[in-house]
Amino acid sequence: MAVPVVLVHLRQPTNQEDLRDDPFWEYGSFGCTGCHAKNLLHIDHSENLKGKRLAFVQGGRDGMRLLFLSPPITKVDIYKVSERSEVQWSPASMPFKYAQAPLLISRSGKTEGFKKLRKLISKVDANSWKQKLSFKFRSQTKPLKDSIAEELTKIYESRYLKHPDAIANHYSEALPKQSLAREKANRRERYEVNQAEAQRAKGGPRCLPKRNRGC
Repeated sequence: MAVPVVLVHLRQPTNQEDLRDDPFWEYGSFGCTGCHAKNLLHIDHSENLKGKRLAFVQGGRDGMRLLFLSPPITKVDIYKVSERSEVQWSPASMPFKYAQAPLLISRSGKTEGFKKLRKLISKVDANSWKQKLSFKFRSQTKPLKDSIAEELTKIYESRYLKHPDAIANHYSEALPKQSLAREKANRRERYEVNQAEAQRAKGGPRCLPKRNRGC
């Protein structure tokens, strides 16, 4: 039986200057910016993610694509005052480049082997297949059915091993829109700043000011 997999719907950047930090692929981290704090990483149930894998899905002009399937979550940090959770996994590794990531579903319904997932979302009331997947999983917190998780895991792991040239060298390559500003961003510094803000919140105000839109 496959390890339980939870699908994570990542926000699509609004423009080329939209510096979306999360996930911090390089450090095996997701959530310290406050991303998904109202659903998947809500502090009341984020502990339930331990041992599960996260399947990160990115939407864009070229469809909804499977960027990354994390190893099982090994650590969950809960920052109660700032009402956010951070999950971590090991080893850390980079995701697919957006343009070369496995295609879950296109606007017209094309998929690269994810037939069971396509069937699952087929009855969702939406104008396009991309919207069907988005509506189904935008706030989802429960794992995929075993059969769908097994299909997704098999396709992802096979593609990841066979196509090392498709793996991103920099986090901006995993985004549907890129910019020089992203290439120059100091990811280590941004990660440490976000972690520090979350930690300081334990003794600070009820909620931190929003410094970025996270994921």
